[in-house]
Amino acid sequence: MPVVTVAFEYGILDARGLSGYPDGVFRRRCDEDPIADARRALTIAMKHLAESRGVALSNSANLIRLVRDLRDEADQWLVLMVRDAVERGHTWAEVGALLGVTRQAAHERFAPLILAMTKRSLRSRA
Repeated sequence: MPVVTVAFEYGILDARGLSGYPDGVFRRRCDEDPIADARRALTIAMKHLAESRGVALSNSANLIRLVRDLRDEADQWLVLMVRDAVERGHTWAEVGALLGVTRQAAHERFAPLILAMTKRSLRSRA
C-alpha cells in the first residue's frame, strides 16, 4: 500500500497502510475546490485530536472514531447556529437555503433539537 505523507501548516499527516481512498482525500489538491478550507480544517482537527488522544492516524478504526467525534461536535454547533439564526429573525426558508435543503426539511430536523435544548436549559436552571 502506498504511504502518504501530507505536509500542512500544523505538521505532517501520515496515512500509512490505509486504502487508496483516504490517501486520495488527504492528497487532493484544494486550489479550485469550494470546500478546500473545510477539508484542510478537518485534516488539521483530526491530527490535533489524534495527538491529544495519543492515537495513530494509520489505524482505520482510529480514523473512524475521530471523524465520528468531529462530526458529532459539528452537529452540535450546527444546532446552536441554526437556533441563533432563527432567534435573530431568519426564516426557516433562509436556514434551509443555507443548508441546501427545503424549509420543511430544515424545520423538521432542527426544531425538535432546538426545543429539546431549550427544555434542558430550563430544567438545569430550576
